[in-house]
Amino acid sequence: MALVAAVVCLVTNGKALAVRVHTMYAATAAWWLFSMAMIAGAETPSRAQYWARFALLGVGMLPAVVYHVNVAVAGREHAYRRRILVHYALAAVVTLFCLTGAPLMSAPYTYRWGPYPAYTAWGLVPLCALLVVFAEVAWLYRAAIASYEPGTPERERARAYHYGNYFAFLAAADFLPAFGVPVYPFGYINLALMFTATMFGAARYRQIEITPEIAADSILQTIPDGLLVVDARRRVRIANSAAARLLGRPLVALVDQPLDSVSADLGLRRVLTAPAVDDAAGEDVRFTASDGAVHDVTVASAGVLDGSGSQVARAWLLRDMTMQRRAEEERNRLEGWVRQTQKMESLGVMAGGIAHDFNNVLMAILGNAELARFNLDQGRPAAEELRAISSSAEQAAELTDQLLTYAGRGTSIEGAVDLNALCRDMTDLIRSAISRKASFSLELASPLPAVHADRSQLRQVILNLVTNASDALGDTEGAITIRTGVVGPGESAATDSPGTVPVLGRRVTLEVADTGAGLDEATRARMFDPFFTTKFAGRGLGLATVLRIVQGHRGVIEVTSAPGAGSQFVVSFPSLGVGAEVAQVDSIAASDWTGKGTVVLADDEDAVRRVVRTMLVELGFDVIEAADGAQAVEAFRARSSGVAAVVLDVTMPRMDGREAAAEIRRLSPSVPVLFISGFADAAAPVAVDDGRTAFLHKPFKRAALAASVRKAMAGPGAVASP
Repeated sequence: MALVAAVVCLVTNGKALAVRVHTMYAATAAWWLFSMAMIAGAETPSRAQYWARFALLGVGMLPAVVYHVNVAVAGREHAYRRRILVHYALAAVVTLFCLTGAPLMSAPYTYRWGPYPAYTAWGLVPLCALLVVFAEVAWLYRAAIASYEPGTPERERARAYHYGNYFAFLAAADFLPAFGVPVYPFGYINLALMFTATMFGAARYRQIEITPEIAADSILQTIPDGLLVVDARRRVRIANSAAARLLGRPLVALVDQPLDSVSADLGLRRVLTAPAVDDAAGEDVRFTASDGAVHDVTVASAGVLDGSGSQVARAWLLRDMTMQRRAEEERNRLEGWVRQTQKMESLGVMAGGIAHDFNNVLMAILGNAELARFNLDQGRPAAEELRAISSSAEQAAELTDQLLTYAGRGTSIEGAVDLNALCRDMTDLIRSAISRKASFSLELASPLPAVHADRSQLRQVILNLVTNASDALGDTEGAITIRTGVVGPGESAATDSPGTVPVLGRRVTLEVADTGAGLDEATRARMFDPFFTTKFAGRGLGLATVLRIVQGHRGVIEVTSAPGAGSQFVVSFPSLGVGAEVAQVDSIAASDWTGKGTVVLADDEDAVRRVVRTMLVELGFDVIEAADGAQAVEAFRARSSGVAAVVLDVTMPRMDGREAAAEIRRLSPSVPVLFISGFADAAAPVAVDDGRTAFLHKPFKRAALAASVRKAMAGPGAVASP
């Protein structure tokens, strides 16, 4: 039994802890227990006496080792280093005294369980040394427990070993048979149990104390980077769970396997099997793991050296960069959107300035052409040419409005629009915008109800859809068709429009169809996304703008398309009815309305000012001209009682139209004011809901000027002109 206890001490304590001081503790106790086993099995008293003297080696050294191991467990080894050396010195003295000094042992006792060593009175020396050590250890643990915070692992460990020492103290009862007291020596059983319990405490000890071995194993399994250690035969000797996760294989399928077999991806295998060169920076690789997952990793390598400096293996570190790469791609995509938005904002600023100057030029062209046309007999040959000039100027003005709408600086001027007439007017523009290999045709339903919409924005919808259809044809021959029609309540405007919500009421439809390549399901799902495009180079804003305009007009857009079957884009708008009157600005020119009184006209452009002055004179007004807002205020102050209306350009030097209007209204709060501007978005800051303020966008005809002046002069409650 004592021999078994000795083996238990060595295996459970020394092997479990693998720490020098604990191994010494186990070896000393095992030596004593082994000697006790040999005594119990001695065939003669002299043989028992021989092994009893060997037992003194363990008895003499045990107090010092017990003190050392308990000081270490209590966390005081560094602070009590001198005391530990003193105890080892005293233990050496006691051991020498026991072996060479006064007679410590006499003839062995013979009990029924066998012979047992007999101590003389000098035998109290090693016993007292052991008891003193246990007393010191008890005091040591109580001090250690008091020094640690409650609930900490160090405090719990010290308390557990403190109570365990009381159990180990019972082994001192084995000295009683040595002094003639016939008590069965159960110390070896006690020590075997104590060291078995110590094995479980060792696990706790290893969790608290971070040794290099523990740290290496823990770091290997917890680091987020994959690690492969490959020996000289190019076999994987060490791998961690992160590497197994990245490679999509179980950990057991990596260890002791050839490096070539860790992944089927050629790109990763090329890097791992490349000539061995230390590379701390690493190489970026995108590969497909065995489980199908795609990873972006940075692969770095370094040699593993032995104690002599020779390379015995190579370590490969695989750092997963997948989420970081995706975040970078998303950031780049967002930065691209920001840059595109900034470009659009710059385009809007530039377009606004160009539109203002260009609309002033168009104002002079359109105004003079219209004045000349109305001053000629309708039968004269030049009248038709002047009408063509006016029509071209109007189209140029609409193109300018489209540019402003596209850049986000346009305004919506809605009215009744005839889609058939709009499509006919755009025929020449459409033919110039599509491919030369594409044939173009109109299929217009008649009669067709009018829709309430902005004419220039509908032109942009048609032009974008036609351009999109031309791009779908590419360099091949094909056909583009524009159709108009009417659908009833709840009917779908397209032949196949899954997920479309039925719209109540009668609707007017506009369809743009092509015989191009068609769209697949993935493209149809994203075709209205901003900045999405299938073109080699483009902004991808065409269909997104179409959708915004259609939805802004309470309309619906439906798409039917399939690869190889062409595409049909159908937009529909609420119908105003067949009897709705479409706005015709020229209709006012035929009216007999004329004004009277004096109008103060301010515009910094001489050509515009001359045209508007002529229009106002033909309408029956006397006109006072001003080159800026300050001159307009002075002119109004001089003739305030006889001024019927004030016409002010919004943007002028020295004092702009808003400032001039504010000064004039202080002099005469009820005077009618008409603002004119080449900026499409200038209406918002000058609009005042007082019934005596109006806004007119350049370029305009005499009829529009008459309608706007009449509206401002009529005051609150007047019916607005078309």
